[in-house]
Amino acid sequence: MGMAQGEKSRRGLFLGLACLMTGALVGLGLTAGAQTVAATLISVNATAVAVNPVTNRIYAATYDDTVAVIDGETNRIMTTVKVGGGPDAIAVNPEINRIYVANTCRHAQDCASGGTVSVIDGATNRVIASPRADQNPVAIALNPVTNRIYVVNADGDNVTVIDGATNEVVASPDVGSNPVAVAVNLVTNRVYVANKNGNDPTCTSPGTVSVIDGVTNTVVASPLVGSSPFAVAVNAARNIVYVANNVDGFANGTVSVIDGATNRVIASPKAGGGSFSVAVNTMTNQIYVANSGGDTVSVIDGATNQVMKSLKVGSAPMAVAVNPVTDQIYVANERSGTVSVIDGATSQVTTTLRVGSVPTALAVNPVTNMVYVAGRDVSVIAGQKTK
Repeated sequence: MGMAQGEKSRRGLFLGLACLMTGALVGLGLTAGAQTVAATLISVNATAVAVNPVTNRIYAATYDDTVAVIDGETNRIMTTVKVGGGPDAIAVNPEINRIYVANTCRHAQDCASGGTVSVIDGATNRVIASPRADQNPVAIALNPVTNRIYVVNADGDNVTVIDGATNEVVASPDVGSNPVAVAVNLVTNRVYVANKNGNDPTCTSPGTVSVIDGVTNTVVASPLVGSSPFAVAVNAARNIVYVANNVDGFANGTVSVIDGATNRVIASPKAGGGSFSVAVNTMTNQIYVANSGGDTVSVIDGATNQVMKSLKVGSAPMAVAVNPVTDQIYVANERSGTVSVIDGATSQVTTTLRVGSVPTALAVNPVTNMVYVAGRDVSVIAGQKTK
């Protein structure tokens, strides 16, 4: 069946954005106008959210062991898909229209055998495979170029590597202790895994990042970073990796900057307390760190690796996401039930939007400039428009 005209157009825009995000910065005109909450889907109880910008479908993993499929045109739930027990992370491959859900198995009947990954066909909204992961899979990322999926198993101290063509597990490389986050560099085909306890399960050593070669599925380096790394993000255009370290709870935080060419830490700027999330705008070379303990966002200049500004946001910011097209940054504030909107050009908070309660996850559709906020409810923000 041929692709619908609207989907063809969105696919073209998505591919163009992917090229821009790993290439040169271009100028983009913006139309002024307030950002608003366009819709709120009540009592979804979402744990994670992801977007397919090609099909304009949104996928929210829920506490009910389902994935809610949302139509981006109508902002309504089309259907719910039953997945494994305790879905905690979700990723989308727009190239093949597949959705991957990491199930922690927190209250399923067969938890002795570890977690699973539910593979959903985006065309039919059906689970087509459920490969096994290890104990407590809490994070997932994929490489659409190689069609590989990487699932981080926090209690298994390893990564489950899945072949997207066959939906079979092809490798399970061991990493550090208590891995909690993962990111992929699509250009170099390297995978970065943040290990909260470093190489020591007793937590007496600093954190580490396991660097996996996507060709051999082996760990090629394990640079030391700050204590308790919670999040990792990649600037593929410059081959630099950013790791948000919680350090000592809510009091202090740092960001470890890793040169992807040498796998060495080249800078460690201080962030606010409780650094829990990090995002990169590849097009402006600025990095944003959500500091839950200090209710701030640290803005880092990627050229100097220095903190440019510390912005006050809502209470307990737990997630941050970037729209590279509009240069707008969105921060989910868990305790205040708001989203702070930062203008990347001025590094100022321009809007604070009331959303559903307990927002802890975000996803941006850079094609439609819509933002999806996951928590007890799922709120839809109509973002700033391009000319």
